[in-house]
Amino acid sequence: MNFWEDFGFFKNSVVSMSGYCTQIDHSKPIYRARKKDFKNIDDHKNLTYVPIEKCNKTGRANIPYHPVFYGSFDPACAVTEINVNNEAVILTEWQWKERAKVRTKLFAKIEHSGSLKRFNIQTLEEYIDAIDKLKGPIEKNYMIKEMLNNSAHLSELFLIKDDYFASAILGYEELYRTRLSIVENTDAIIYPSIVSKHDVNIAIHPEIVDEYLELKKIWELNSSDLEDLRLIWES
Repeated sequence: MNFWEDFGFFKNSVVSMSGYCTQIDHSKPIYRARKKDFKNIDDHKNLTYVPIEKCNKTGRANIPYHPVFYGSFDPACAVTEINVNNEAVILTEWQWKERAKVRTKLFAKIEHSGSLKRFNIQTLEEYIDAIDKLKGPIEKNYMIKEMLNNSAHLSELFLIKDDYFASAILGYEELYRTRLSIVENTDAIIYPSIVSKHDVNIAIHPEIVDEYLELKKIWELNSSDLEDLRLIWES
């Protein structure tokens, strides 16, 4: 499969939107879950993003050999997202370092505003209000509004079940290709959860994870019993 030939016009249109970012509350933790399909829990490399050499599959926000850190702002959502039944799951909590500066791109519609407000992330309504107050040429306001509308529309790509092609390209364009262009980097993208209408997830570039995220807690649980958590490590 040739990603660029198959995807056609979409790749250039996404890069042109890459400068519009939202802010996240760095005091709020991020949760990551994965199946307990590895032996050494003490090796924390097993709990973060998949290393490049093992990242050989397309994910919801990554193409092969371009790993991202998948997390959620809600622990239950993080566990449910991995889509397993009656299996052991490792749930981790990560905190931002105080010096964290992360440029985040938002792909979400207004129906996700409850979750966004809960985690102090600017909503689309707040975006629109701020855009209306912008000073400058009308053309600039129009361009930003179009970028905003396109971002909300593109959120649908993350909700396609069992087909990550479109959203994977979008993740690559934002998290990797911006680093090769003249636009400012996108460090993370926020997108709607496929398992919850009220939650959002986050995909973060590995460099940002290494520099700004710290592992704080590790739990083990059964994926079918979210309330039976067993804390097995804490920093």
